[in-house]
Amino acid sequence: MKNTQPQKNNKPRLNTLLAIGLSLSVGVLSTGCIATADEAETGAGVYYLKGDLEDVVSANIKEVKSAVQKAIKKEGFFEIEVDDEAVRVMFHVRDEDDEKISVKITRASDTVTKINVRFGLLGDKARSIHFMNSIKSEL
Repeated sequence: MKNTQPQKNNKPRLNTLLAIGLSLSVGVLSTGCIATADEAETGAGVYYLKGDLEDVVSANIKEVKSAVQKAIKKEGFFEIEVDDEAVRVMFHVRDEDDEKISVKITRASDTVTKINVRFGLLGDKARSIHFMNSIKSEL
């Protein structure tokens, strides 16, 4: 006896699943991965790349370290750990919601220091810009 039932075509279902998977992958992978320079919000030379906000300031590393510590207190954040080296200082900070904040300052010269700010795992551009501006206001 032959099977007279028509065979199901699984191709449309497979195509739909592939399209959904691709859409989700692109959305997750592109979050916080676009390089931009937002002059209106942060000023020329400030870059947001892969969730990390970077700026260079005209101040020595000791002045920037002090400004970061003041900004941490002003924003109500909690300093967890500080890795302090001669040419680099890394701040491990938490906010009131226990979200991780990383601030790295690197000596570029005697009078120039690079600042990197990241909120959370993927980065939060708006919060990073706000905190960067808070640091710069303390210089």
